[in-house]
Amino acid sequence: MARQSEERVPVIQVTGLKKKYKLGQIGVQNMVDFYKVKGIGNTGNLEWHIFQIQSDAPMETGTIEWLAMENGQYTVAIPYFPLMTTDMYEGYKFGGQKATVTAIKPETNYGSYKKNSTKYVVLPEGWEKGYYWTVDALSNYALSDLCSAEDNALIHSEWRRCSRSATKRPWR
Repeated sequence: MARQSEERVPVIQVTGLKKKYKLGQIGVQNMVDFYKVKGIGNTGNLEWHIFQIQSDAPMETGTIEWLAMENGQYTVAIPYFPLMTTDMYEGYKFGGQKATVTAIKPETNYGSYKKNSTKYVVLPEGWEKGYYWTVDALSNYALSDLCSAEDNALIHSEWRRCSRSATKRPWR
């Protein structure tokens, strides 16, 4: 693919609340590089969405959203039709509560995990009712030194199995 020319766009001025910044000449490649993101399969992603739009299908069924939660390397993308959604699984409705971070080690690892060498994350009350917090707990367990080699192998084998079945594209 031929590289796009370094055409120059007009000077852009951004006005903030207190300061005025003048960005000057910006090339096309600079704009492309500005919006580069890391791949979806890394541990820094909270969630990711991919929209698959099929132009030869009705809008309602031709738009498929692939949704995945938590660390990209330990999750699978679930396809669904966002334009046909009228209700959702109860586990998706539980959310909005924040986890707390503390320097005091919790009495149990159930609903908590080590954040770093001095802090712990404690999930909100009722976390096991919600999909987001359940996936968060599982992925952090998989990344922790508490996860046995046997459990880690099980997690990876299930992840591979689910990934393979999710790519079979049943809607075609």
